[in-house]
Amino acid sequence: MLWLLGLRLAHLKRFVMYLIRGIRNIELYRSKFSEVSTVATIGNFDGLHLGHQQILKTMEEEAQTNNLKKLIIFTEPHAQEFFF
Repeated sequence: MLWLLGLRLAHLKRFVMYLIRGIRNIELYRSKFSEVSTVATIGNFDGLHLGHQQILKTMEEEAQTNNLKKLIIFTEPHAQEFFF
């Protein structure tokens, strides 16, 4: 299961979540993101400890500096099973 979560972190004024079951189904959502300049992070944010908070803070700063949308990709099972 792959979760794509677009957040406006600063004030949560806009919150959009897409649930994509299976990597093959990601094509259905590609058009929503292909024309948008985006900063992204991938992980299994299983709790917002200090390390996760720093990743999200850095992502927010990068997005604001460069006028980018933010994209957080959660994976289930853990991302290690996809990439390692």
